[in-house]
Amino acid sequence: MDGELRRPRVRHSPVSRPGRHGQGVHDQGYNLTLWVHPFVNKDSEAFATGAQVTRRNGSFLLTSRTRLDEPAFTSWWRGANLSAAMVDITDVEGEGSKYLMQELQRLKTDFGVDSFKLDAGEFNWLPENSRLRGFDNRSNPGWYANAWADFGIRLDPLRRRQEVRVGFRAQHLPLTVRAIDKDSHWGLDNGLKAMVTSALLHCLIGYNFHLPDMVGGNAYCEGPDGLDGNCYPDRELYIRWLQATVLMPSLQLSVPPWHYDEEVVNISRRLLAIRSEPRFRENMKSALADLLANGDPLLRPMWWLKDGRPGSADQFLLGRSILAAPVLEPGAKSRKVHFPSGRWRPWFAPEDGSQDIAGPQEKDVTMPLDSVAAFWLVE
Repeated sequence: MDGELRRPRVRHSPVSRPGRHGQGVHDQGYNLTLWVHPFVNKDSEAFATGAQVTRRNGSFLLTSRTRLDEPAFTSWWRGANLSAAMVDITDVEGEGSKYLMQELQRLKTDFGVDSFKLDAGEFNWLPENSRLRGFDNRSNPGWYANAWADFGIRLDPLRRRQEVRVGFRAQHLPLTVRAIDKDSHWGLDNGLKAMVTSALLHCLIGYNFHLPDMVGGNAYCEGPDGLDGNCYPDRELYIRWLQATVLMPSLQLSVPPWHYDEEVVNISRRLLAIRSEPRFRENMKSALADLLANGDPLLRPMWWLKDGRPGSADQFLLGRSILAAPVLEPGAKSRKVHFPSGRWRPWFAPEDGSQDIAGPQEKDVTMPLDSVAAFWLVE
């Protein structure tokens, strides 16, 4: 499906073998995930079909302004000026929910799709004065977000490789929850610094399978090019962003490291290799055990520890044993780090303990561009 949903079905030749379209991706060791959303533009075949059954079975969200069962319209980033309806997935037995589920399951079977990235779903996209078929009209509109997340679980109940970007009373669902797009700059106003604070917030309120936005931010352009431009993030910003997200539960890249130069490729390779190290994996396992046993978040703010310094909003802990203190200022080659109680070893330091740092203390630490802002709790 394209971004504007003018072609609601992906068609293939009658002689093609089901699943072979995704086989090339699988042969390289990757999973194939497709982007989907709940919007259906007025000029699409899907809208023409859905509008015919809306009065009967509720394909789309309906307007409450009239007594007629008419679709309510909204605007979105690929459909301005109230040009799109929204599939009503709040009623599991509704025509819209069943049709969308059927089509996406067909893609899994026919094209070897593994799972889906479910975009949007926030209640701010809902048409004004619309009705949620599956809920009382007086319900909080956030229930649409809840239903969208639940729809995602039903799409892939076994492998669970789907991703959503909404959460409303859905902490119990085993979903990867993506943070909203971050802009490609350093600031707390939706830039790199906000990426760190939003990750902590997600985990604290119970959405622990957190997926930060792409390394380096969304790379959107200002002006008319907007979403379709190629405004790549600054080289230094890209590296510092990766240094922070590599120490989070999951990460994603859109701009590849080789867009820059060989040094960035080598730094990225070294950073990403951290996630395969036994100490990283064992720490993740123990953090997940803590989450299941007593609700401790995977990412923990410094105040989680009794001597963790409440004001340290630019540091965090991954589980019990990894302290992350990413560099969040442009041009900085060092930063002040608060070390809680214990003996902390820089991630790439020798095992002889010669560079260990005893906490609690605050210390200026050199962090060149080819380092990683991670410290391992030795004891």
